[in-house]
Amino acid sequence: MSGDYLSRLNLIPIWSEIMDENTEVPEEEAIPPVEASSEESDPSQETEPDNDAEKEQEAPSAPDEEDVQAVKDRLLRARAEFDNFRKRTQRDLTEARANSQIQTVLEFATVMDNFQLAMMAVETSDDISALKAGMRMIHNEFDRAFERMGIDTLEPEGETFDPSIHEALQTENCEDTDEGTILRVIKRGYQLKDRLIRPACVVVSSGTAADQDEK
Repeated sequence: MSGDYLSRLNLIPIWSEIMDENTEVPEEEAIPPVEASSEESDPSQETEPDNDAEKEQEAPSAPDEEDVQAVKDRLLRARAEFDNFRKRTQRDLTEARANSQIQTVLEFATVMDNFQLAMMAVETSDDISALKAGMRMIHNEFDRAFERMGIDTLEPEGETFDPSIHEALQTENCEDTDEGTILRVIKRGYQLKDRLIRPACVVVSSGTAADQDEK
């Protein structure tokens, strides 16, 4: 419609009102905020594991007082048993040592008896041959005592010198004996199985004088 026609009909105010109503942009309806349900949980709580529950599952339970006492009793019994074992072992070693000493004394008691008889014979007789026989008997008694005890005597005269079981007290020139040969035994050596008790003390040949000059 033209403006002149409306003005003649005096309809301009009415038309303007209608246009204002049609062109007015309606206000958006406010959307009420959605209240969080009490049943819904916080997302941070949903994503995070329940550490307290895991700790309760992982943490070992405290031992009962009865279990602790039982362990203490077992430890005390073990300690007492070990102490008794130690004392028993020490007692057995002491007894074994004493028995060994007693056996040694018994082995040489007979030798001592024969030696005393020989001394008595010397005091009442001037027979040298009887004295020699008595000394030889005592010597044999010693050898038998060592043999019963499992002890070997080392008398290496004529053998090659071995520093592991012999001790050279001196050397001598000898025309008819090779160098390193044992000429005499000063003290016998003693050996118990593979264990050396005392080396034999010997005199060793150094060879001939010519051999010494060549060196």
